[in-house]
Amino acid sequence: MSFKTWATTKEIKDKWDHTGLLESAIDKTATAMLLEGQRIYNEKGANNTSAQFKRVSIPLAVRVGTGMTETALLGSALELPNWYTFKDIKLVFEQDSIDEHDLDAEAKVVAEVAGKLSEAVSGLAKSKGSNYVAVHCLSINPDNTIKVNYSVD
Repeated sequence: MSFKTWATTKEIKDKWDHTGLLESAIDKTATAMLLEGQRIYNEKGANNTSAQFKRVSIPLAVRVGTGMTETALLGSALELPNWYTFKDIKLVFEQDSIDEHDLDAEAKVVAEVAGKLSEAVSGLAKSKGSNYVAVHCLSINPDNTIKVNYSVD
């Protein structure tokens, strides 16, 4: 790893460390890189990404990133080379839009999707013949299925 790459990675980790979102992360650097990839993706804003998903995507990324043990989320490069759609995982809200003040409902959705996604990402790594898969960001299809941008390490 070059000094420039290391310095950029440290800068990103420091940026996210101040938010408190890395507190329970197994690998704080990997989780910070995942969060930065998600932030960049949200800012560029895919047309088919709902505002509701953008609202829950950072907590979802944190939950997935801190919950991984066997499969590391290594947000290496913030490029978007590969997408994989998990058709069996859907981001489903009990109502069309959760009230911005109903944080309990959002937390329930995030916890449920994160658990399923963590297991599915582990399966993706194994299907690619690797112990690790780098997850760069998450997205949502118009049918509410979850897409993951990844690369295999």
